[in-house]
Amino acid sequence: MDPHRIAAADGHLPLSNGDSVFVPRGVILHIPIIVMQTDKSVWGADAEDFRPGRWLDPEGPGDTEHPPSSRKADMLVFGGGPRICIGRNFGALRFIVCHMVCWGIACLTY
Repeated sequence: MDPHRIAAADGHLPLSNGDSVFVPRGVILHIPIIVMQTDKSVWGADAEDFRPGRWLDPEGPGDTEHPPSSRKADMLVFGGGPRICIGRNFGALRFIVCHMVCWGIACLTY
């Protein structure tokens, strides 16, 4: 997957420090998902550890000092906007059901 977008019009991208960067029309913007998803300043010291329960934590996926700005933006691997992966909701549901079954939260009867 090569996550990129092409700027459809001239514009400015906001930076975390309050500044912005001018982006002219036609520029290809690469979105480095692996870098963003393992950024320790956002996700905490264990950013590279496989800990799926971090998305079930009401305080956010990182530590309490770095809560997410948006719960929907936590997992970038599914993309977003009009081109979001059609399997995102199925994947999230499967994760929740597996978590419930593995931890004995749900009792399935037939």
